[in-house]
Amino acid sequence: MSQAAVSKYFQKSSSFKVNRSSLFVFVFAAFIAWEINIIGQMVFPSHHLIFFLTRITINFICDFALLYVSYTLLKRNNIPFSALGLCLSKSTAINVLAGILIGVMTVLSTACILQLLVPYHFEYRLLSGPRVLSEAFSYLPGAFLEELIFRGFLLVVFSQLLGWRLSLLIIALPFGLFHLQGGNGGYSIVISTTMCSFIFGLSFILTRSMWTSIASHATANIFLHVITGLDGAGTSVYKPVFEQAWPKQYDAGLLCMVAGAIIVTALLYILTLKKINSVNLNA
Repeated sequence: MSQAAVSKYFQKSSSFKVNRSSLFVFVFAAFIAWEINIIGQMVFPSHHLIFFLTRITINFICDFALLYVSYTLLKRNNIPFSALGLCLSKSTAINVLAGILIGVMTVLSTACILQLLVPYHFEYRLLSGPRVLSEAFSYLPGAFLEELIFRGFLLVVFSQLLGWRLSLLIIALPFGLFHLQGGNGGYSIVISTTMCSFIFGLSFILTRSMWTSIASHATANIFLHVITGLDGAGTSVYKPVFEQAWPKQYDAGLLCMVAGAIIVTALLYILTLKKINSVNLNA
């Protein structure tokens, strides 16, 4: 499918009429898939190999089940499944690499701004290789599922109804509120994940492939939680050690996260506009 053909699924179409029941079906299916995913994590929380493989298998079953629902509902709305950009092609590897780069940029920009506000250095923490790999790998099916929920069927349908800009705005806050379920972080986690929603959404629209948003989402999670420890959980390969007192006047972590996300979002937005204009001119 040509870039011009794929691009049209992010443009508002006056002729598009959404099958409203499909929206309810998708939300219900997404809710069920995510709850089963959470139950799997609760029942098999151990890093023991058998428990880990069981949990990951449950995660991927949820992913593919929602992927099938997305395929069915897109077809019901006369939108080809290829609009999600998940069909394997020569450009898949490039899109995954682009997503990895975007994910690294997101965490790196946050880390650099934090260094300016509250200087720190990293201390290496000796963790077993299998544990690091299992922690990192466990973020893949979760990122896949979240992207299917928020940047898959819904983003394509909303873009047809409202255009991609407004669709990104509509989806961002629910994505932020979605992360309140963990019970930690409060408004900080809502704001930071809301900002990240723009990054992941623009990653998809820029490359016309959900592989990019999935890769950027998973990579950002891995670098933030497993490698750098900038999430503050203390379970990562490296631990940031701050060289001065943490500011009491403001939330430095949230400020850095938002500022870093704005920088990456602005860059992706500019590239997306150039890409869309180029595709439209050549169509």
